[in-house]
Order: sequence, then C-alpha cells, then structure tokens
Amino acid sequence: LNPDGLFKLITSKTQGGAGQVLYQFPQKFKNSQNHTVSSFSTTFVFAIMATRKTAAGCGLSFNISSTKGLNSSASNRSVSVEFHTAKTDGKDVNEVAINVSGLDTYRNNSAGYYKDDGSGFVDIEIASGTPIQVLVEYNNSAKQLDVTMHSIYTCKPKTPLLSLRKDLYPYLLEYMYVGFTSVG
Repeated sequence: LNPDGLFKLITSKTQGGAGQVLYQFPQKFKNSQNHTVSSFSTTFVFAIMATRKTAAGCGLSFNISSTKGLNSSASNRSVSVEFHTAKTDGKDVNEVAINVSGLDTYRNNSAGYYKDDGSGFVDIEIASGTPIQVLVEYNNSAKQLDVTMHSIYTCKPKTPLLSLRKDLYPYLLEYMYVGFTSVG
C-alpha cells in the first residue's frame, strides 16, 4: 500500500497471477441481537491494465468475506462485486456481477452506466487502464444491494448498474473482512 492509498495487486505481465489485499481488522456488519445487517456503503476507484486479452481474462473483485486468503469454499460466507474481462469465442467479455457466498451469481450486466437523461447506456471497458469509480451500497430497510460504476470524469449516475433485493443476514457473520482480490 502506497502512502497515497494506492496498491497494485498483480505486478506480473504474464497470465495466471493472483493477489489480495484485505483491511487488517474485521468490520462489524450485523447486529446478532436483532438479526439485521447494518446498512453500509463504500466507494473506490480502480484501473486494470491488461497486457493481452485471453480466454482466462483478468478481473478484480471487492469482497466481504468471513475468512482471509484466496481459497474459497462453500463454508466461506461472502458477498462480492466482481469485474471480469476476457475473450471468449472471439468476443470480448466485459461484465460486472454480484456474487453471494461464492455459489450463485445473482446479477450481472455489461460494464457501464445508464445516462441520467434516459438516452442510453455507456459501455466501460474494464481493462482499458482508465480509472473507474464504483459505489457499493446496501440498504438494510429495503434489503437491497446496489452497484454503480462510472468514469471518474462523470457524476454518479442516478440508476445503479446492478441491484439485488436480498436480505444479506444469512450470508454475513457479525464481523467480516473487507478487501480486494485480483486475477490476471
């Protein structure tokens, strides 16, 4: 981690690396006495510089996880927002997904944002090296997780890219680790 808050997860220019950075201390996400998950929000900026696009692709995920480490299993409770890029059957895959407990992708969409004036969708190339701002917001009252992304040169869009209406209580422990995982 640099003094300015920047970090690099994968420095190798070859395919197949993985990296992870987690906040050192677990964060409190739910109140066990009243069986609710606290509302929360975070924002971050990332840039992925892919040296080449392959079927394996590269990606970044924002993770809320019950354990530290890159190993995932069915017993690991987690909520992730994943940013994928790859080349499959000659087509570019460029998508964002919400994944709950590593088992199910509940929502996914092409990377980008909806224009506030309703005139359409703006695609964002995840692996362009351009900084991308992301907001992840959970509203406990609505039981809704929203993911919004946009260029750092535009204002936050009014319409989230992804919305998942789901009570996160069964998927989160009282204290969870927060951080990022990258594969490339």
